[in-house]
This record gives sequence, C-alpha cells and structure tokens, in this order.
Amino acid sequence: MEHHLILIREIDQQMSGSGCCGRVEGDLRQWVGGGAGDGAGRGDRCFFPDRRALMDRFGTLYRAVKEEFGERVRISIVDPRNQVSLVPMVLRDALRYRVPALTAAQSILAAGVCSAVFDGQLLFRREIPPVDRVLALMAGRMEIHAVGGAGRHDA
Repeated sequence: MEHHLILIREIDQQMSGSGCCGRVEGDLRQWVGGGAGDGAGRGDRCFFPDRRALMDRFGTLYRAVKEEFGERVRISIVDPRNQVSLVPMVLRDALRYRVPALTAAQSILAAGVCSAVFDGQLLFRREIPPVDRVLALMAGRMEIHAVGGAGRHDA
C-alpha cells in the first residue's frame, strides 16, 4: 500500500499581490550584501533567510524519505495557505488509513508553516525533527498499517 507524506511549508513563489510584480523575494534576491537598496536600508540582505533555511531542511528530509522508502511513500509539498488542496488530502488519507475523525481534524488544525502529515495524522509541527527521527516515526506507522492496525498513533 502506498503511503502519503504531506510536507507543509510556504512555497517560494508569489508571496504578495498578484501578477509578475508581486514577488517579494526570488532567486535574484538571494544576495548577501551590496545589492540595490530600497531606500529604507533593507537592500543588503534577503527578506526571508529563515524561510530559505526551512526550505533547505525540507529538501534534506524529502531526499531522505525518497532514499529510505522509495516508491512506497508519495510526497506532496503544500503551502499552508492552500487549504483547498491540504484539507481534502488529509481527509482522504485519514479515511484510507482509518484515522479517527478527531485526530484528522487536529491534524488539519495544527498544520502550519513547518509541519508534516503522514497518512492523515500529524507527524510534526513548528520544527523539523532530526531526519532519522522522522524516518523512524514513519517506519513505525507503516509497520502498524502493515499488520492491520488503525486508529491513533502518537508521534
């Protein structure tokens, strides 16, 4: 049975407004110093270096999950603002893996900028745990599903 990991983080795309001029920060703004200022002293740094570091950590986790589990785990990356996609994905996975409704609802409500949902249940939130811990949690849940267990599985 294919498992589903949903990584929830802001996507490095449109972050304000709309249209081609709405980007707050993109690849061209990834400079350390000496860039064109905006007249307010903010031109010498990235606007969101913490978000860039978070994206890098999610990338490391993504590659580790792919290496460890291969095709057994499908990975989706969802922006937390995209509730139109996130909510149905979590609900579908919760139904598929017989996750209690309250646990699925808690997974949806707790999902934020830095979180992950695995097979309809919150895996982590607010901070990415060490990669080996995440892989162990996923392997444990996969083992429970393999033997026919259902219900709540705490991280």
